[in-house]
Amino acid sequence: MLTLNFVAALLIQGEGPLASAGAPDRPNVVVLMLDTLRPDHLSFFGYSKPTSPFLDSVARESAVFEEARSTTSWTAPACASLFTGHYPPAHGVLEGFFAHRRRSDKAEETSPEVLILNQFPEDMKLLPEYFQAEGYRTYCLATNLNIGPEIGFDRGFDRFVCLDDGTADIVFRELDKWHEEMSSGDQPYFLYLHLMDPHMPYHPREPLYERQEDEIADARSRYDSEILWMDGWLEKIFKRWGWGSETLLVALSDHGEEFGEHGQIGHRHSLHVELNKILLLFRGPGIQPALIPYLGGIHDVLPTLLDMAGLQPPNEGTGVSLGPLLRGSASEEQKLAFRDRAVFAHRAKFRPKTSHLWAANYKSFRMIQDAGVDLFFDLSRDPFEQLNRVSMLPILSQDVRAKLWDFRRQGFGDRSNPVEVELDLDTLSLLDALGYVDSEEDFPPEDLRDDGESPPEEQ
Repeated sequence: MLTLNFVAALLIQGEGPLASAGAPDRPNVVVLMLDTLRPDHLSFFGYSKPTSPFLDSVARESAVFEEARSTTSWTAPACASLFTGHYPPAHGVLEGFFAHRRRSDKAEETSPEVLILNQFPEDMKLLPEYFQAEGYRTYCLATNLNIGPEIGFDRGFDRFVCLDDGTADIVFRELDKWHEEMSSGDQPYFLYLHLMDPHMPYHPREPLYERQEDEIADARSRYDSEILWMDGWLEKIFKRWGWGSETLLVALSDHGEEFGEHGQIGHRHSLHVELNKILLLFRGPGIQPALIPYLGGIHDVLPTLLDMAGLQPPNEGTGVSLGPLLRGSASEEQKLAFRDRAVFAHRAKFRPKTSHLWAANYKSFRMIQDAGVDLFFDLSRDPFEQLNRVSMLPILSQDVRAKLWDFRRQGFGDRSNPVEVELDLDTLSLLDALGYVDSEEDFPPEDLRDDGESPPEEQ
């Protein structure tokens, strides 16, 4: 939960980012993706450590969603939802770069691996393509190899660079090379900026890092220090570029990170809240600073940005514009619709056999379906999902289950575009450092689970 200090801060005219000088009639648009960032590890969300002084100042001028959800817990499908406004089963990007290999198999360690990925359907219009069609100059600087041409993330960008695993200081220097070009000309720009610092491997960054004897506690300390490190470089980037109230900004994360809440570190095959909850804040022309108490989704960003930029709505997608909430102009009927909406999530796993996780977010409740088992949580009482209340709240859990089955009945789209990608040893080494390589212990001797993938027939 956000703290009362944040509410009070909204009334304080503090010193924030520099305003953009001479902004065009149409605003510059910046999408700031902070990979693997848990909102509950940010100071303005009530975290005990001072991890985000600069983002705190941005939040004071922003509409911040108290509860926002990804459509998954992996970078590639999450960012695909951001770029398309669709859930993963519809856009088809179910898996990013992940090496499926058993490290005990010595024969495979020296040979390249072929990975099959799904590209965006050719007829599915992407977020930068909408802005490019309206005369925006479009730029992308990413630091996660999942945001690359293999899946099609380069579509619609005039200039596209992926630095693989570049840190925030490198992003600052690389982005600065574009400053003269982007700051000149009469047409506004659209920029997608993807920072990777909170992602594994966690580096111990001064001054926040304090060594801990416990492995999980030490990982958490490193993670927190990475957030503060990134926050400092974000302040330098914003001041260099003058991104203030004249710039339409969305800052968000693609998924979170687990630190032992459910027995793991990282973001493996799970949809628990520590992975599915994301940062989502908007700032810019026409946006009223506020705490938004309704569910927002990563797939809502595309229609929302088009709305707030004064452009036509997207051609397709299940995300909705959050514009009425951002403007503070939502009618009672619209507020009721936002209050009663459900936001869903999906995650696929393909080894040792295909299995699917599904989740429904509804008000403060969450249902996760895993291998035919229903898990039902009340976040208002149990924010870290430790107690399954499916039998304690039978009527409510049945209602949320019905919503999830309705979503699952829509099935998977038929517009997939599979491509083969060969992973060389350098790429495999990078994937291993990022935690994107499975190992022998990831697979039980026999996996005989019933994945429960067939929704019940309509009555």
